[in-house]
Amino acid sequence: MKRLLILVSVVLMAFIPFQRAFACSCSGGGPQYKGLSLADAPGYFAKEFDKLAPSSGMDWDNDVLSIWFSGAYKKGWIVKTSPKDAIPGALILGFDQTYNVWVGIVREVDDDKIIFEMLDDKGKVVRNHADVLTLKQQSRLIGYIWPIRVQDNVQQISVVKAMEAWKNKEALFIDVRNLDKYQQGHIPGALSIPLAELKNRLKEIPKNRTVVFICYSGQGSSQANLILQSFGYTNTYSVKGGMSEWRGSIEK
Repeated sequence: MKRLLILVSVVLMAFIPFQRAFACSCSGGGPQYKGLSLADAPGYFAKEFDKLAPSSGMDWDNDVLSIWFSGAYKKGWIVKTSPKDAIPGALILGFDQTYNVWVGIVREVDDDKIIFEMLDDKGKVVRNHADVLTLKQQSRLIGYIWPIRVQDNVQQISVVKAMEAWKNKEALFIDVRNLDKYQQGHIPGALSIPLAELKNRLKEIPKNRTVVFICYSGQGSSQANLILQSFGYTNTYSVKGGMSEWRGSIEK
């Protein structure tokens, strides 16, 4: 928490450069989202963030005029400061070489590699690839805003309890990693439903049986759990630590 407050203070110091970097002419022409131009960063990222937020999106009309990171924290959205805490759909923020704040949207997380999108000066979407070390040492990462609210209930279970449920066939296991990672190694009997496909495959997920989501680290499965809750599911759980912890327990 202390580190978070320090980082928020740093962002506050960057308030004026941030406004310059992402000021938008919301009254201008072209397609808009919630009154924000989609040709500018605020409108584009607002729409992309709201697509994956299980609950209603941020108050973008006001938040974009303040500072997204500290504003999101105050409004109850989960904010993370570690480079490894990226999840698909999260906003990623950092400082550029002139200490203006840049913003992107996380698209994919593959172990320690993160793929995120930004807009260039002409409003074109540009994809960036970085590992957590690069984000930490070179990209001046501020942190992430997850598309999840703090008050949302992430029902987590430990790897030990998850293994017991698996051995006793007490739950349906769903692996939400990308298919290629699933094919490289997964829990026997686990169903593959990548996180990006989850909302379109709800018919495959029962409401009358315990469902356990697992990913690489527990972050993607937590998001899957919250998405299912937004559709009325109360029987889903996320494995804390994910496949990383699972494999570690098997090797012991």
